[in-house]
Amino acid sequence: MLLELKLIYVVSDPIARGLSMWRELRDAGQDQVARDVATALTGDSLILDSMRYHTQFSRYRSAYGAESMHLRFLEHLASDQGAAFDAVSDILGIRRFLPK
Repeated sequence: MLLELKLIYVVSDPIARGLSMWRELRDAGQDQVARDVATALTGDSLILDSMRYHTQFSRYRSAYGAESMHLRFLEHLASDQGAAFDAVSDILGIRRFLPK
């Protein structure tokens, strides 16, 4: 039996993602990261690249096909867990269930 690949790509708000990465880099002592968050979010290529979901998602879509890719937002998964489990179950083609 041939299994169909399903990839679920979960992203968070891009600004929240950039802020989180900036904090991690600063806490790790990365001196090359701007001390000012606005400068880091607009001028640091490492941080900016982490916020460019389309670029990242496109690589997977090109490699595995659009029909295998399913984009989900972390905020939705966290705010409505029942709907999130239903959506993932539907993507995977399995019976819906209630998480315990």
